[in-house]
Amino acid sequence: MRAGVLFVSRHTKLLPWYKTLLEEAGYRDVHVTDKDKDGLNMLINELNPRRIFITSNFYSIGTPYMVGLLHDMFPRKNITVASMEEFPDEMAVWFIFHGAGSYVNFLDGFEEFKNGLKHILYGEDYIAPAVKEVIDGIDEFPDCKLKVEKRQKEILFMLCNGYTKKKMQNELQISEYTVHYHLKELMSIFHVHSREDLIKVAFCLDIITKKQLRFHENRDLIASLPEWARAQITMNRRLVNDCKN
Repeated sequence: MRAGVLFVSRHTKLLPWYKTLLEEAGYRDVHVTDKDKDGLNMLINELNPRRIFITSNFYSIGTPYMVGLLHDMFPRKNITVASMEEFPDEMAVWFIFHGAGSYVNFLDGFEEFKNGLKHILYGEDYIAPAVKEVIDGIDEFPDCKLKVEKRQKEILFMLCNGYTKKKMQNELQISEYTVHYHLKELMSIFHVHSREDLIKVAFCLDIITKKQLRFHENRDLIASLPEWARAQITMNRRLVNDCKN
């Protein structure tokens, strides 16, 4: 069986609306699903869709990392990321880096969103204007195949949990220079220029997961995190305090 389009989203209740949205834009034989990972791969093999739409979301099917895995498994499939809720433009570029051919943003306005869908329907790649502007300002795309070394991941984990450089140094029994070197290397790998942006990329690409968040000592870093991360930190603090009591 061959499908025209497979639309993937974790918002189960909205799946019928997504189906109608694409059909009204001119797409035919639209299938929708909320399956994740293995279930999704099996469905793609079964339906063999010409195009895959996947909604963007932190820690759901539509992270750039998951889109990258999907692209690696099905390199000949056209993958479009549909941002149906707020997703940072500077983070959205990672979908393109990881193999998505197109990116449409519902928050650009319904007319621009439909314009993007039309381009894609006629076989053209389309990238939402704000995301394209970010991409145009980047000299070269990051190499997404680069692996983060064990020590670098330890540093990244500590950074995302609010460790100071001094505390990283004491915890890992390494020099201040070595901590600085690894942070500089991580920024180079992911083409960012600040620790705050490095944290955002680590979350966005699932290098550091929600379960690995502990509690921060650095309030400035907390302020730079997504709302879900701040809520998770609050929850983790409560769990720690409950264990102590």
